[in-house]
Amino acid sequence: MITSPYYHLIIAISLNEMNREMSIIRNVFSIAVPVVLILGVIAASWLLGTAVQPIRKVTTIIRGVTVKGLNQRIPMGTTDFEFI
Repeated sequence: MITSPYYHLIIAISLNEMNREMSIIRNVFSIAVPVVLILGVIAASWLLGTAVQPIRKVTTIIRGVTVKGLNQRIPMGTTDFEFI
């Protein structure tokens, strides 16, 4: 409440209106947060799969190298130089 010799200003809002708006916000967040989390998990798993794919290729080739298969080599064009 703001008072002055010439006027009185009282500001109030309806709690029903505020409760209705908070209910709408709660409903939006209850849908949006799980959707964003699921999309984040999907994106992270795709990114991780893409990043680990060269390591899987090298591991598969190395497992194929045995005493009888010493002629197998890791192709230079398909791997990064960090793994050689």
